[in-house]
Amino acid sequence: DPEGYDVKIYGIDWGWNDPFCFSQVIIDGRDLYIRELMYGSYIRPEDYTDRIMQEQYLMDGETFVVCDSSEPKSVNALTENNIPAVPIKKPPGSIMDGLKKLNKYNIHIHEDSSNIQDEANKYKYKTDPKTGDVLDITIDKFNHGFDSVRYCVLTYG
Repeated sequence: DPEGYDVKIYGIDWGWNDPFCFSQVIIDGRDLYIRELMYGSYIRPEDYTDRIMQEQYLMDGETFVVCDSSEPKSVNALTENNIPAVPIKKPPGSIMDGLKKLNKYNIHIHEDSSNIQDEANKYKYKTDPKTGDVLDITIDKFNHGFDSVRYCVLTYG
């Protein structure tokens, strides 16, 4: 972590078959520091709740976790455990808006965040099959860690 920073926030992208990702995001000016704290498929709610509760900065009320809004029951389960969690609003176009905001930062991925590093190398946009032109539509793969980061940037960026 940088010694001084503007914002520290946490993000969650829910998943079961697809990976679940819990990440820490630090914004310091135009630098974005990403650390994956939990990533994987078939992670049970009690396991991720226990892991989230280990984040002292979060549990001391200094910040909150921004969650994918597709699982309102999961967000409620976190708040019932006194975890400050809020769902992110995802209006049409929010994926591209979030990516545009992400691209304004110098992105630093922690060395122990191998899954997010792997996603960064594999993340792609769709291409027009006739022309080969890259489209403003993302492929819904290799994006779970960055979705958790995108929720944070949409909230604070």
